[in-house]
Amino acid sequence: MLENLYIDKLKGRITENEYNKFYQNFKAQLDSVNYRMAQLQEADDNYYILSKHVLALTNQAHELFIGSEVDEKRQLLKFLLANLRLDGKNIV
Repeated sequence: MLENLYIDKLKGRITENEYNKFYQNFKAQLDSVNYRMAQLQEADDNYYILSKHVLALTNQAHELFIGSEVDEKRQLLKFLLANLRLDGKNIV
């Protein structure tokens, strides 16, 4: 769009003021999209890093639980079983 805008300016289809107005508008939109894409990429990267750490934690959960103090055990269970509920005699 910026390239087409520049061509319109060169061919005299739009004035210098119109060009500047449209250019600033397109540039702001482009900057906004680039910023949002960077945020999404960072969120995606953080998701995989967190998943890696959670998987490592679950793989070591038994050893961590056995070697922990009571308060640490409580925190570990609370983290790993955050959505725990009782369904009759079954834990879901």
